[in-house]
Amino acid sequence: MDNSTQEEKTSQQNTPIDALILLRDNVLPNLFGEDVDAILYWAGKEIARQFPLKNKEDIHYFFHQYGLGELHFVRSKNNRNELKLTGSIISARLKNPKANFSFEAGILAQQLELLQDVPTESSYNIQPKEDIVLFTIKSD
Repeated sequence: MDNSTQEEKTSQQNTPIDALILLRDNVLPNLFGEDVDAILYWAGKEIARQFPLKNKEDIHYFFHQYGLGELHFVRSKNNRNELKLTGSIISARLKNPKANFSFEAGILAQQLELLQDVPTESSYNIQPKEDIVLFTIKSD
C-alpha cells in the first residue's frame, strides 16, 4: 500500500468522530449563540423520550452505542446521582474549549426522570486535566 492510500484510509477512519466534533463543538454554538446550552439540553431530553430505557444500566449501553462516550455511575444517594463520562471521544472533544455536554446532560436528566417518575435536572462539570465530564443529576 502506498503512502497516499494509507493517508486516505486513516482520514476516512477518523471522519465520523471529526465530523461530530466539528458539528457539536463548532457549528452548533455558532448557530445557536448563547442559547446553545438550552437547545442542546432540550434536544437531549427529546432523544431520551424517543428512546426510553428500561433501567439505569441501559443508560451506559446507550451512551456507548451512540458514541457519546463511556458512562460510569460514580454514586447514587437519595435524590442525587453522580456519573462520569470518559473515553477517546471525550478526550478528543475536550481539546476544544467550546466543548459542550448539555446534550448528554439532557439525555441523563430525562432518562432518570422517566425511570424514577419524578422531575429531574442535570448539570455537568468538565475536568480537562483528567479528560472526564462529571454529571450531577438531581431529582425532586
